[in-house]
Amino acid sequence: METSHPQVMDMAVFVGLSTIDIIIPDSHSLKDKRRVVRSLLDRIRSRFNVSACEADNLDNWQRATLAFTCVANEENFVHECLMHIANLVEGDGRVTVEDVCVEFFPAVPSSRRPLIAVPSKRVRLARPNEEV
Repeated sequence: METSHPQVMDMAVFVGLSTIDIIIPDSHSLKDKRRVVRSLLDRIRSRFNVSACEADNLDNWQRATLAFTCVANEENFVHECLMHIANLVEGDGRVTVEDVCVEFFPAVPSSRRPLIAVPSKRVRLARPNEEV
């Protein structure tokens, strides 16, 4: 029995990855840190349609690296979403943002070619007292 496969239409898919290094100055234990990190991640997940996690500095009670990914068919949407997330984290008085890095990966459906994990664009945001 022959199976017909629907025609794959041309589409653009953009994947954005943002990593944000934060300091939690009032944290005096891993429990304090995890309370702040969990609160931030839950708030961002509920407000934006993104995947979010604590990606690094897991055992350091005053530092964390948060990672966020967004997928959409427009690069501008991905960029704006990740910038809003960075602004939300920066506006949280419990943390100090040390570094923000945003990367974009163009992707096409696997039926066309495999996703190559090489960023097409990397943006490092300057902090208030820093030159670009």
